[in-house]
Amino acid sequence: MNTAPIFTTTEPNCTAALARTLLADGWTHDRDSRTEPVQDTEIHELASPDGRLRLAAARYADGRMTARLSARPGSSGPVHSPGWEADLHKVSLPVALAAVKAAADPAEPDLDAATQHARSFGHHIGPHLVAALLTARGWEVETEPEEDRDGRITEIEWVWPDGRRSVCWSVDDRLGTASWSVTRWHSDGRAHHPTDTYASEHTPPAVIAALALSD
Repeated sequence: MNTAPIFTTTEPNCTAALARTLLADGWTHDRDSRTEPVQDTEIHELASPDGRLRLAAARYADGRMTARLSARPGSSGPVHSPGWEADLHKVSLPVALAAVKAAADPAEPDLDAATQHARSFGHHIGPHLVAALLTARGWEVETEPEEDRDGRITEIEWVWPDGRRSVCWSVDDRLGTASWSVTRWHSDGRAHHPTDTYASEHTPPAVIAALALSD
């Protein structure tokens, strides 16, 4: 499946533009930048200054580009932080950079507002916090939430008032895992096309909000 060029930039090699921007901000190569001669694939693997975050970006010979921001599982005393990952290759460069900044220095959501939905989401705290961040900016619930037998929400979607952006939280009943998707609608003058950006269950709420709210 071919994916259109992903970053809004004047440079043809957009993953390199992202890598250079992060390197200038103190990131370092986790591994040396390299090119796979057989597949003509350029690969960048970077680490954040504190080592918490990783970015893997690649440009393929057919024009596809991928970029994935991630954090490995870790512990600080008795507190365990689960690993997570979020794709950045279907958003513009400014949005991708906003997501990186949010991961490095996440904004604190309104916890009081978040707890209003606590019972609905069961043990999942992420959706409470994302809901607080989005509703504070005027987003609304798009459809009636789906619930499991215990009354916990397994799917819910928020939408921007103009309908051009949405955020969905969904739980896979078979696997018992959850995930995020952020959808942006684009027009080519003839039709509207959705672009979906995916993130794993434990992706920080600030990163989800950055992917949804940033321009």
